[in-house]
Amino acid sequence: MSSLSSRPDPAPLTTVQLGFGCNNRCLVCSQGELRESEALVPARQVESALVGLQGRTVVFVGGEPTLHPQLCELIELAKRRGARAVRLQTNARCFRDPARARLAKQAGLDGVEVALFGTATAMHDYHTASPGSFRETVRGLRALLAERVAIAVNVVVTRSNYRHLAEFPRLAQALRAEVVRFSPVRAIGRAGSAPHGYSAPSALLAPRLRQATQVAQALGIAVSPVDHPDFRFAGVGRFVPPAQSSLARPVRLAVLSGAVSSEAASSRSPSFAADLAAIA
Repeated sequence: MSSLSSRPDPAPLTTVQLGFGCNNRCLVCSQGELRESEALVPARQVESALVGLQGRTVVFVGGEPTLHPQLCELIELAKRRGARAVRLQTNARCFRDPARARLAKQAGLDGVEVALFGTATAMHDYHTASPGSFRETVRGLRALLAERVAIAVNVVVTRSNYRHLAEFPRLAQALRAEVVRFSPVRAIGRAGSAPHGYSAPSALLAPRLRQATQVAQALGIAVSPVDHPDFRFAGVGRFVPPAQSSLARPVRLAVLSGAVSSEAASSRSPSFAADLAAIA
């Protein structure tokens, strides 16, 4: 399997924008109303940006980059021009079609960075304002895993989900993610225009973040910003390694069966395992 976390990823990032259109309508979208534009960046314009890639990691972003009809050709081109790895910043919904996951892998896709807002359908779909999005994202990630595409999860932390942060590492483990990042929502884009904001109170959030980090580390999942010295999500800073990094051992891929030897794992949603089991 392509790996995001089991080996260093010192390659600098080249982030390539494919357009702002998206099939989610996230309440906290940092791009605000830009996503209302359906315009895609013309392939020729993208090609002109794919230069000087030798040894670099290319990350295609949107909006939702999988909406670009020439995505596979662009992935192939990035690899031909010397990219060390190619990733997508995506909601993975389109990959619910296994054929699309297969084509992306054949084109040279190495990994995906996927934002999750909830550990079950109701929580995630509330944030995306797109009924069915949790189901489609999970199905997409399963299809990508079948093609041996590596997964990194970005947990977007809001006032509506911060009490459930300790559940996200178990979801990440169930989805066989290798890296998880907890990203408190910023007051920009749509989140910045909300009258009461979407940010969790910092004093209440801090202990929840510590708890979630402990759970993830107990499960053997690399955590940003404490586990990986070099791997970077597109558009965010470097990870800072802990004294004992989980990357010193292979990433564990047990699904829903890993016992967490920590009191930090005591807060679990009774619905998320049932929701995953119900997604064919």
